[in-house]
Amino acid sequence: MSEMNRRDFLVATGIAAAAVLSLPVLQSTAMADQAPTMPDKPVDVGELKSFDTDKVYDKFAKKPNYFFLVRKDGKLFACQAVCSHKYVALTVKKDEFYCPKHKSEFTFEGTATAGPALKSGSLPRYAISKDDKGHVMVDCTKEFSESKWDDAASYIKL
Repeated sequence: MSEMNRRDFLVATGIAAAAVLSLPVLQSTAMADQAPTMPDKPVDVGELKSFDTDKVYDKFAKKPNYFFLVRKDGKLFACQAVCSHKYVALTVKKDEFYCPKHKSEFTFEGTATAGPALKSGSLPRYAISKDDKGHVMVDCTKEFSESKWDDAASYIKL
């Protein structure tokens, strides 16, 4: 076996370094296609009086919860904070939820209005309730598709 010269060593080292540096990118791309692991027990999001203004509350939109709280039209509800198309984290724009990767758009109610999510569907909502201490509890183990958004367990009437 012949010895490796300096040039071959540097080329091999460069290739190995590029491969190692590309792993996080490859992993994050693969993760985007997988549904996030949602909490397996109800999440206490605080007192009901904390949600006193009609708007989107995004405090729980990131890992480990992945849901938005929305107060609108006399209701408080929780909806998924990742795109129904490829599970990319959604952002809040002025008047919509937006997927920066594939340009899907959703109303604040969760209805898909543009992009590939038109085929994959609207954002599911999660069971939401108020406990005896006045705290809002979101249960991500119970989902409601758009046809079930009128179910009393999918929102809190204000």
